[in-house]
Amino acid sequence: MPRLNESLSKFIDVEEETDEDIIRCFRKKSKPNDVFLSIIAPYYGVRVTPSKVKSAELGVSEEFSIETAIEEIKKLLRKDTEDALESHKLYLLVHSPGGLVASSYKVARALKKSFAEIIAFVPHTAASGGTLVALTGNEIVMGMMSEISPLDPTIGDTSAQSIVEGFEYVEDKFKKISEADATYSLKALADKYDAIQLQVAYSLLFLMTEYIQDIMKGTYTDQEIRRISTKLVSGYLHHSQVLHADEAKNLGLKVVTDNKYPELWQAFRDLLGEYLLQGGDKHIIRYWVNDGESDAKGGAKSAKTNTKT
Repeated sequence: MPRLNESLSKFIDVEEETDEDIIRCFRKKSKPNDVFLSIIAPYYGVRVTPSKVKSAELGVSEEFSIETAIEEIKKLLRKDTEDALESHKLYLLVHSPGGLVASSYKVARALKKSFAEIIAFVPHTAASGGTLVALTGNEIVMGMMSEISPLDPTIGDTSAQSIVEGFEYVEDKFKKISEADATYSLKALADKYDAIQLQVAYSLLFLMTEYIQDIMKGTYTDQEIRRISTKLVSGYLHHSQVLHADEAKNLGLKVVTDNKYPELWQAFRDLLGEYLLQGGDKHIIRYWVNDGESDAKGGAKSAKTNTKT
């Protein structure tokens, strides 16, 4: 991959993780050449005008960030092995409110194609596009406060599914009464629907279903993929609905509780806490590769740096 120029490097926040306590746990609970990657949206955004705050969302910055992280991981792995990156295991932390549909899909697809197995940890929130990234996991690890969300795309601030359901509600009403007998409010509601917007809504729902199905291939059966993708796109009441661990299991996702990986769960929670309250308008991306060295031999780097690339 070509080296990022200086201007583009300022557009991303990608570094190798150096926290010695977290690395000590990662090293203890993984095998040589296992990879750790965290995608963390800061809680606070950046004020760009007196009245506007720009918060982190999955977008173009994250596309370049994940591409850069994967290339840096490849360099570290080549020091010790000739195996392709696609043969390695990834432990993935996802904390994200989502973002652009295209960017969310591209990030998820890049991760899915780059690793043989992914264990996705969701300590708190992987919503909207963040849910799509979490779906890359062969397992999704969730705890008491973890949540994912429906994956119905939005047009502006309006759910595409809401647009479709509203139209179908009006359409159903006019099947039962003539236009002449319709109330003024019903006629006014029908007049508000735009054919082009409605077609865009249908197209987005279909496109998101395809994206979900692509990401789930190889982890779920075809029948499971069709059922789960349909439910995620059009089977819930609202885009913001909380899908906790129990609901995610009922949906058919390969969810396990944090009790299966207690030490890694705590390490990822500590990692999340380290970056969550840092203000920023982009996701913080951190990675680490188990080089096979013991703490006694190689140890972890002792200094924590927060310099952004």
